[in-house]
Amino acid sequence: MSVAFGAEYRNTRAVQRSDALSLANAFFLAIEAFPINGDSVKEAYAEFVVPLAKNMPFLEQLELNGAVRLSDYRRSGTQTTWKVGVTYAPFDDLRLRFTRSRDIRAPNIDELGRPITQSVTSDPAGVATLVGVARAAILISSLKRRIP
Repeated sequence: MSVAFGAEYRNTRAVQRSDALSLANAFFLAIEAFPINGDSVKEAYAEFVVPLAKNMPFLEQLELNGAVRLSDYRRSGTQTTWKVGVTYAPFDDLRLRFTRSRDIRAPNIDELGRPITQSVTSDPAGVATLVGVARAAILISSLKRRIP
């Protein structure tokens, strides 16, 4: 039987430097500052592998394996993930793995505070209006072709 366990601490931070034009919202799309400048996570984990059979006819290897991880994100909360699996090798050249798990992906610091959509902050040339009118004209034109 093999066992591994451990703990980890990670701290993430973001630094953004913008020029004067960006800070003055002089571009078509907003260039926003990071809404959240950092996050941290504390984790503890354990893993195991238990051999069940070895070197038998049509059962070169059979193992049970598993893992559990407890993650405590400062901004996202606490999550527990796990995995349990079986590794089966009927002979040396073929290995099959069966796994069942619960996994997560925590948001990064940019995703934590960003709005879902981008917004237009200034459009001195009226480009957004022209693009919108052009799209509407194309849509109307395509609808007219479909209606007898």
